Amino acid sequence: ETLETNTIWYGLSTMVGGYHMVTRGYGPGELGNEAALMVFRSQLNKPDMFNWIVDFTRLPVLPNAIAGFQGRCYVFDAVNMFRINPATMELEDSIRGIGCLGMSAIHTTEFGMFFADKNGIYMHTGRDLDPIGLAIASKWKELMVSNPAVSVQYLSSMQSICFMIHGTSAKVKVFTYHLAKKRWDYWESLMPAGTNVTAVTGVDGK
Repeated sequence: ETLETNTIWYGLSTMVGGYHMVTRGYGPGELGNEAALMVFRSQLNKPDMFNWIVDFTRLPVLPNAIAGFQGRCYVFDAVNMFRINPATMELEDSIRGIGCLGMSAIHTTEFGMFFADKNGIYMHTGRDLDPIGLAIASKWKELMVSNPAVSVQYLSSMQSICFMIHGTSAKVKVFTYHLAKKRWDYWESLMPAGTNVTAVTGVDGK
């Protein structure tokens, strides 16, 4: 009864275990700038209802990506990765030196959670973190120097994860990881000048 509102205004969100997890908040006003550093949890199966004075975890950094996977909430900035238990809001683990480029650079599948930062590409199985991008690390770092946009999608017809790099030239550069063969392929696609490109999943998994 003491809450004037049970609504949180947020910039990033994900669903995990029936909870709506949000971060980069900018309200309620009592929290001020601190809201941007917090991860708030909704009531179970009530994604628009928050007890924001109780159900939260504070991060030491400003996050740029959040994803739910294998019953846990993963939050990132450019060089840090945090794992939160949504049931208890306990910060279970943190990894320094591995981050994510943003919400478009992370994708979850039944095979794992795939994401990228400036130094490499990673697959998290829920238990282990695998730096699957080691074979292409030098080329990846070379392309990341210009701070391009990166989109990640699962291509079901080829059982592959596609990491699309765009915004630096007329060519969209795509690193494709085949899950069964554990092999990298490199594609390029010529796009009209000024085209804004992103990755989406279409009909039949295309």
